[in-house]
Amino acid sequence: MMVAANPLVLQILNGLGAVEINLQMLDASDGVYGVFSQAAKASDDACAVLLPSADNIEYVQSIESQVGSARNLILINAQWKRRSDFGGFFGSGGITVAYAEQYEPTFSLTNMICEGDSIRVLRNYPGPWRIFVRKEDIDTGEVDWSQIGSKDVDDKRPADWDTRAENQRDGGRLFDFGQPTYQEINDMLQSSPDFKPKSAVERAATAFNFIKDTL
Repeated sequence: MMVAANPLVLQILNGLGAVEINLQMLDASDGVYGVFSQAAKASDDACAVLLPSADNIEYVQSIESQVGSARNLILINAQWKRRSDFGGFFGSGGITVAYAEQYEPTFSLTNMICEGDSIRVLRNYPGPWRIFVRKEDIDTGEVDWSQIGSKDVDDKRPADWDTRAENQRDGGRLFDFGQPTYQEINDMLQSSPDFKPKSAVERAATAFNFIKDTL
């Protein structure tokens, strides 16, 4: 994943004014890298951490203390998914979880299948969550993505988030900034003007394309 993501990381850091970029292994066991960029002005220096996990979040906290509040720190493909990832009492009585949850998604792209359709959920800061469905022209084979809905980003963690029944399953969901649920996406899909239920054959074809596109 480091090899696949490295061009994107470099493009982002170059866009932030990097004149020198250094790669540093932070955790060899988990393949966690820090990519440090130096710019012409020290205030434009930045850092990206690739594939951070709950096991090495202390590295991220240490880097953040060096980067400070005025420079960019970018987490790319963070591997934490639930509160239980952070161990007993969710990491020092919840402090570690609270730290991880403060990072708002600035760019997020999620692939999924819903009702036999291939779906993408996109968030590009500062915009909302946008939901797209895959469309393929049978005659030409051309593929396009059509937006079927959107949802505002929720930047305030609800006080009852941890006590909600749906958030207590499977180790406890981390705050997701209002990312649309499967049911919300299903409702958008079925209410779209050209929605048609898929046959078993069509669902199998969608699954095949989904796997092929995500390899």
